[in-house]
Amino acid sequence: MIPAPVTAYWNRMFGDGAVTVGDALPAERPAMTLTTDEGTRAAFRTELAARLGILPPDTPAAATARLAAAGIVPNDPDLLFYAPDAGAAGPAANGVRRLTAADGPAFDSFQAAVPADERDEAWVELDHWAAFGRFDGDRLVAAASLYPWRDSVLADIGVLTLPAERGRGHARAVVHAARGQAARAGYEVQYRCRRDNAASVALARACGFVLLGEWAVVEADR
Repeated sequence: MIPAPVTAYWNRMFGDGAVTVGDALPAERPAMTLTTDEGTRAAFRTELAARLGILPPDTPAAATARLAAAGIVPNDPDLLFYAPDAGAAGPAANGVRRLTAADGPAFDSFQAAVPADERDEAWVELDHWAAFGRFDGDRLVAAASLYPWRDSVLADIGVLTLPAERGRGHARAVVHAARGQAARAGYEVQYRCRRDNAASVALARACGFVLLGEWAVVEADR
């Protein structure tokens, strides 16, 4: 089951109807859709909706068609996963600990060994709200970081593993540690990945995350 605070957050973004117009969305993301087992919802900031002639009686399909007709293209969608039992996360696995600024050299070497496209998608940073790593001796082999999500109770998580170290449980271990930290601080962990990233989807499920749905966003500069 998706935790109630998660549902409350997305209901605040999308309102009660299939199409919502208002200013709950952040200015830098003036339109978005969320598709779940219950269907698709669309939300638009007032200025963009007025420009495109979108009104709440529109269906999500009609509203997004108006976006397309105006040449406005959403980002590639993300899958949104959440941990239904975040509070159940136990002690960290061997070799896993919270990272600090003193781990900068090890973290830099780790980042340099991960493909650039994976770094861009995962967005794991040492200076995020909380970061955890798993070490093999002095070598960092996997890392996960959390940052609060837009003044909400959600904490977005990113995770990376050295290519040569995959399939050994390192990613699950650092995600487990990060989930525990988030739970202690009162956050719900949000795991996002592209729908075509089969490895990341598999990791989300292996870590116990549950799929909410598919989220697509229009950026303000698009």
